[in-house]
Amino acid sequence: DNIIIFLHLLGLDMNGHAYRPNSEQYKDNIRYVDDLVKRVEESVARYYKDSKTAFVFTADHGMSNKGSHGDGEPECTQTPLVVWGA
Repeated sequence: DNIIIFLHLLGLDMNGHAYRPNSEQYKDNIRYVDDLVKRVEESVARYYKDSKTAFVFTADHGMSNKGSHGDGEPECTQTPLVVWGA
């Protein structure tokens, strides 16, 4: 069976707008999400016990240093694409 699990990690976006991307609050949230991703990957590996899982991470937009987006600048329109696994 093919299964897709979707996680919407809204906290990073909210913290970026509220505190700005260079704030300690934002950086703390990044560390939290990094740990969460690690735990999700480990949980999936323990549950499925195979190497057929692919992980794909992206974002819907970037963010300026002011915590805004939508102005068309590269830091607001370029998004990461991180892929690993199967």
